[in-house]
Amino acid sequence: MAEKLTGNARKTALAKLAGWSEVKDRDAISRTFTFRDFNEAFGFMTRALTLTLPLQDDARDHRVREHARLLARLN
Repeated sequence: MAEKLTGNARKTALAKLAGWSEVKDRDAISRTFTFRDFNEAFGFMTRALTLTLPLQDDARDHRVREHARLLARLN
């Protein structure tokens, strides 16, 4: 399993990733994606979820919840 980055190590890594930022008062990072329509958004979510399938059940369950939240925020 990958090592969790904290503090300065996280800031250094995020500086190399366009569009990503730390979430205030949470141990998390965030990026906003904008899609042309629901089909494009759903396709992205499906591909992202597929990438998580080989992960542990707990990690996958967390990502499923996050993807559900993403869909709930789509206009």
